Amino acid sequence: MIHLGLAAIVTILGLLLAPASGADFIRVSRGAQGSWCFEQDGRRFYSMGICTVIPREEARGGQGRFYDGAKVRGGAEAWATSAVERMTSWGFNTAGSWCDEALYAKAGLHTRYLWLGAEVDGIKQRLVNVFSPGYAAKMDALCAEFVVPHKDDARLIGWFLDNELPWYGEHGWPEDPHRSLLDLTLALPSGDPNRAEGVRFLREAYGDFAGFARQWDSSATTWEALADGGTVRAKTKLVDGVKQRWAGHVAERFFSVCAAAVRKHDPNHLVLGSRFAGNAPGPVFAACARHCDVVSVNHYEKEGIAALAWWDRMYAMVQKPILLTEFSWRATENRSGNRNTLGADVTVPTQSDRAERYGRYVSALMSRPYLVGTHWFQWADEPEHGRTFDGENSNYGLVDTQDQAYEELIAAVQKTHAALPTPDTRSSALPSPADRDGLAWNARALPTLPDGRLATPVECAGADTTPQISGDDKAGSRGAATREGSAWKLDYDSGRGWGLNAMWTPPGQPLAGAKAIRVSFEATAGAKFQIVFSEREEAGGDGECWLSDIVTSPGGKTEVQLDLREMELNAYAGNQKGNRRLDLDALQNAGLYFPSGQGQGTLRIAGLVLGD
Repeated sequence: MIHLGLAAIVTILGLLLAPASGADFIRVSRGAQGSWCFEQDGRRFYSMGICTVIPREEARGGQGRFYDGAKVRGGAEAWATSAVERMTSWGFNTAGSWCDEALYAKAGLHTRYLWLGAEVDGIKQRLVNVFSPGYAAKMDALCAEFVVPHKDDARLIGWFLDNELPWYGEHGWPEDPHRSLLDLTLALPSGDPNRAEGVRFLREAYGDFAGFARQWDSSATTWEALADGGTVRAKTKLVDGVKQRWAGHVAERFFSVCAAAVRKHDPNHLVLGSRFAGNAPGPVFAACARHCDVVSVNHYEKEGIAALAWWDRMYAMVQKPILLTEFSWRATENRSGNRNTLGADVTVPTQSDRAERYGRYVSALMSRPYLVGTHWFQWADEPEHGRTFDGENSNYGLVDTQDQAYEELIAAVQKTHAALPTPDTRSSALPSPADRDGLAWNARALPTLPDGRLATPVECAGADTTPQISGDDKAGSRGAATREGSAWKLDYDSGRGWGLNAMWTPPGQPLAGAKAIRVSFEATAGAKFQIVFSEREEAGGDGECWLSDIVTSPGGKTEVQLDLREMELNAYAGNQKGNRRLDLDALQNAGLYFPSGQGQGTLRIAGLVLGD
């Protein structure tokens, strides 16, 4: 443990003392230098918190080591007293989400979480029911029940409106683009008011039904028939923008109704956003900012290097103070037997690595004038064999399952908190709304294309360039290319690892202006591949790698044409921080990727032709 000087101890305790009875309620404010912070009775402070400070965490099946602080400390009250004393000595001043009521009663500052994803009018899916007739009344009833008892507590900072809501459809992060909120809404039965609102939204977005039909497959042929039911599925990625605008439309309804319900029953406390799962479509962030006092984000960064440009652009978009409401690291070396197989993947080798990351990350973030605090996840290590409700088994704790602190981590926490700049000494250079340009909030990162017009089609898999085969050799990937008449014959085994590539060096002529690629091939039915473009890291390129949708062979000779505007940034290869432009004149290679698990096969490529 480190030993703090008297001045540092006095500074920390000044931040941590609970508000006196009759204190003003907490607000967010900007100081003379422009820096955002919480404020109470003229005292400006950060919220440095811990989530899930609870006396016991049940283990799945009751097996293995698990945390039981109440048993170690001689009861729940003694545990709560000890926990508050330790939090205070470590420089924390806030009990975050999901803490024990005994802890809330003794702690100074705290936040509370509302579960507003309830079933409404028979629809259980969160956010799919916001246009149901009973939605506003249900939210009002929940707030009347859970908010009113705490409306006069001057120690309460404010309310979170749920946690990691599924703004991308089924989750709070991009997964299946065909399971977006709009897809789920259009899957509701005829007569459902949420479906009716979705059809109204589409009619407004497209105007005539023919425009809609060019981008969507539907059994309906008119707007009226679409409202009556039937299946709907996007047939182009270009509808992503429409899906994101619908997510924003849903967010406007959610945040306006829920924030109003909280403020109706508790006009004294802040509305702290909804704890985004690291990201959300841009229109969702905008809706949150319109109706909430603070935008809250759960964000895990494995390397512990704050992506400050990302945070700056988020502030540029929302123009509201930001609270980091979950972050952590877990170490392979731990005293609780945690295997770290479930949970956010922020695994590092040692406790020293956790300590080093805490200091570097929090110091960098809290230098930003719009960050109003950070909340660590969580107080104690999760059970050795996983917590009851989802099996998470991670070393996220400040203490182990025996309630013993991880000393290196705590020393870093204390040192970091003691060295934080005061709110009014931070930089006043707040990002402006214009700084959000170029930030991709899309569920899928689609490219822009360079200007121009391709004079004649260009063959990328010509006879004069032999494709280079590369694969996951250790996982059984194998491949060979031979010229067979007018085609390249590719014999392959995609193995069990990441798969196999067959890549050509593109011809040395201008390619800018190409809008599509035509693929002529022959393969057995069911064979799968994707088109790949990899950019150089110089001469106009920035090292990005782009993938098409998977092409599945129907069997025999086939020709398909793919829109280059629908290529996706490869999340597992290439530069992830490039300009999001498919720089065709800076291609290093172009070719095919064979996903793993297909076994052996043969594919003949007669042409990879770029055209307009």
